[in-house]
This record gives sequence, structure tokens and C-alpha cells, in this order.
Amino acid sequence: MADENRSSLVREALHWFAVLRDDSVTEEDHQVFEQWKSQSPEHATAWERAGALWSAFAPVETELRQTRRKKLSRRAFIASGIGLLAAGSGSHWFYQAGLFADFSTAAGEVRTLTLADGSVVDLGSRSALSINYSETGRRITLHWGEAYFTVAPEQRPFIVAANGGETKALGTRFNIRTDDKLVTVAVTEHQVEISLPGLPSERLSSGWQLAYKPDAILPAQEVDINNVEAWRKGRLIYHKAPLRRVLNDIERYRGGFIILTDNRLGDMQVSAAFSTDSVDAALVSIAQTLPITVRHAGGLVLISGR
Repeated sequence: MADENRSSLVREALHWFAVLRDDSVTEEDHQVFEQWKSQSPEHATAWERAGALWSAFAPVETELRQTRRKKLSRRAFIASGIGLLAAGSGSHWFYQAGLFADFSTAAGEVRTLTLADGSVVDLGSRSALSINYSETGRRITLHWGEAYFTVAPEQRPFIVAANGGETKALGTRFNIRTDDKLVTVAVTEHQVEISLPGLPSERLSSGWQLAYKPDAILPAQEVDINNVEAWRKGRLIYHKAPLRRVLNDIERYRGGFIILTDNRLGDMQVSAAFSTDSVDAALVSIAQTLPITVRHAGGLVLISGR
């Protein structure tokens, strides 16, 4: 089973622990959980592994029970990856970087790769990609994480695949990041062409970014190129970014797990700049500026409203 699928199942299992321990849990919740758990042996295994992690929450179990949670249908829950971000060395038992990727990085690690054609890839923290060059094309698969591409000009097309979509270089320098099912492409020089199966392709020029899901390409937005490139210089810069995206980045750089007790907290906006060398300090700063409480329990971080 692929690492990212295994990671997704454990994310779901950890959230089910939160749901089933909530005082307002219903019989329907239990039935939907049993359906989820019985889908495959991998689901049952993910539940066992999540149980080992959840034991770290014993000191804050009461508070977690009292935290108001958002009720979602099973379909919405599975699709949204509700309430949990997962990455890092603390989860090595299901997320072993390099299991199938050609290149990967650990939490806090950034690598620069020079490819056979002279193209350069800066691979972000907790990221993985594979390379497939042939006589007719140059194809990269970004399995997860973030990467910045500086493409060497030549006849063969340069294409990056991520989460079901493809980004074709028309120049160029560009950045791609994955956040669960969402992929964000930002162009810092020339253009790219983004395509999804069954949908018209979209061209994106320098200074613009767009995000896509497996079934939709979202509208493009202007972006500050300096902010896009900042992570390559050890900085994370955000302007009105959703909290869940910021926490996803923090998780990739610090390792471990971060759990939102209410998925609605992830919609709060963050405008700030942090050093990738001090992401724990970033958590403290966020807690001081937003109405949230941050608590540590072993390798887990629990974030609730206040």
C-alpha cells in the first residue's frame, strides 16, 4: 500500500477516535465508523496504529470531549481530511519516505537536485518525487510535499504530475505544493499549462497561482513571487492564508501530528512570517494572535478554540 494512502487512513482513524470520544456521539456515528473500519484490512490496521498515538492524549481527554465538533456526513469527512494534518518523523511507521519515490526529504530537510537535462528541483521538507525521462519527454511525479522547478530549455516537454493533474512547463520557473487533495501551482517566470482529465487546460503566467482538486481547477489569483520562493531561503510567509495550510507547513518542518479539534478553526486567516528553523515558535506566535489554544501531548499537538 502506498505511503500517502496509508497516511490518509491513519488521519481518518485518528479523527474517528475524536468523534467516538465526543459526548455527543450518536448511534449513526458508530454505524458509519464500523462501515469505515470494515472496508479493508488496511483500515483496521490504521485504527490500531491510531490507538497507539491517541494514548498520548490521556491528559487532555476531558477537554477534547468538551470541544465542540462540526458534524459532517461520511462523504464530506473522507473528502476533506477533517481536523487532522499528518507528516513527519513521528509517523515513520506508516509514512516511510523513499519507499517508492526516487527522491525524498525528511522533516526539516530541503534538497537541491540537478537533473540529467540540467533542470534543477528544490525539494521541500517532507516531500517526495520520482523522475521518468525518455527520448520523447521529461516527466516528474510529485508524490507529496512541495517542489520548485527551474526548467532547462529543450525540445522534450517537461511535465509534473501531482494528484491527478499535470503541469506542463512553457519556460520556466514554478512551484507546486500538495495539501491533501489540493494542489497549488505558482509561476515565477514565463508560463505553465495545467490540465486535468476531462477538463479544459488552463495557462498560468508569472505572478499568478491557482489550485486544483481531482475534479476541478479553481480560479487563478495574483501572488507575490517573493512569498512563493521564501521557503527556499528558510522563510514561510503568509498573507491571509487559511490556518490549516499554515499548520500543514509547520507539520512538514517539525514532524509529528497536529490535530484541529474543530475543522472550522482551519478557516481562520493567518498573515505572518516564520523561520523554518523555529516552527515551534511559530505555533506560539499563532496562539498569541488567534483565538486558539495549543497543547502538546507526546509527539502530537492539539489545537482547540478558546
